[in-house]
Amino acid sequence: MKIKIKIPATSANLGPGFDTLGMALSWKYEYTIMSTRKENQTDIKSKMVQKGFNSIFKKYGQKKIPNIKINTSKNILIGKGLGTSAACYLAGIEAANIFLQDPFNKEEKLKEAIAIEGHADNIMPAYYGGLQIIVKNENSNEISNLKIKVNNKIKLLVLVPSFSMPTKKTRKSIKKTVAIEDVVFNMSRSILLSHALESGKYHYLNEATKDMLHQKNRSQFFPEMFQVFDAGVSNGAHGVYLSGGGPTIGAFVTKNVEKIGQSMTNALNDANSIMKLCTIVNSGIQID
Repeated sequence: MKIKIKIPATSANLGPGFDTLGMALSWKYEYTIMSTRKENQTDIKSKMVQKGFNSIFKKYGQKKIPNIKINTSKNILIGKGLGTSAACYLAGIEAANIFLQDPFNKEEKLKEAIAIEGHADNIMPAYYGGLQIIVKNENSNEISNLKIKVNNKIKLLVLVPSFSMPTKKTRKSIKKTVAIEDVVFNMSRSILLSHALESGKYHYLNEATKDMLHQKNRSQFFPEMFQVFDAGVSNGAHGVYLSGGGPTIGAFVTKNVEKIGQSMTNALNDANSIMKLCTIVNSGIQID
């Protein structure tokens, strides 16, 4: 058996939407998973795919797990804030379900992925596409989600520094107790951001991407971060934010892309950084 899977990179938080907003990008991760006699997964990406694969077989009660060979595309970047772990676990889960002739439905597969990976704001857009609003139900671990289609005139310019910022490490810097004023600040901007992205009213995006809950804390691991934000906005970006746990920076743009990209790159001063212009895609995981 040979399965080919494409999953969009995802960008989460988007400034104010800490753990509640995420969207799918045209940057596609590709996986090929096939039966083999014997294979040991050696790289991090393949190990995550294997973990997702194994989890479904165990959930099904199957003790004997088939050997698989995993090929992953080179554009899958670890520790960059672009939903790599979510995509890898989903690829393994989806492949295992196909191997077992589809015993689990969408909700069961997603629940397993979230249990392993922990970030529904990456899992949901990777699976369904679009901008996803994530809600954790009050008295359980169940997740509700609402999909919003982003206006197609808004693009995301992605700047990926050469260093990594592991999410587990940076999350520890975020305060467990915050002022009610800061909560209200982020709530209002999350609502504004969702509306601005759907309606195409991009003049709201600069204010709508501001945050008081996590980006300042995470900047201790990325001292140039706010300089890059300022460079983007002052040269025409409509709003700039830290993608996921970082260090990738996302800038909402409609024009002057080259000028904005160059200014942000200059502010970052990282010769090995990557710049990519993405659309926000309305489709998620694809299986060939």
